[in-house]
Amino acid sequence: PGQPLAQATAITNVQVQAGSSIDADTLQEALRNSSFALGKYVETATKLREAEKTVVLLEREKESAKRELEKALGEHQTTEADLKSQNIEVKNLKGNLEELTQKHEKIATK
Repeated sequence: PGQPLAQATAITNVQVQAGSSIDADTLQEALRNSSFALGKYVETATKLREAEKTVVLLEREKESAKRELEKALGEHQTTEADLKSQNIEVKNLKGNLEELTQKHEKIATK
């Protein structure tokens, strides 16, 4: 269950080192454990590839969102600059209006 391939290898190595023969049942068990371990490896590798694809997609989405945010920030700064400029124009127009009103009052009082 924990590490079938390692267990099968250990059993085989002990038997070979001891000089004993390996029977068919032991070899079949080792093969089953190896197949199981290989299947788990392939399953894990597949999940890893899918996770890597997901990471790449998330990175792309992050970059796209970053670009959109930078664009929105630029638009906000442009709007803010336009508003400041318009505010200056309004102040100038107020000043001109006050000046004209004073001139008109001087003319009216003459």
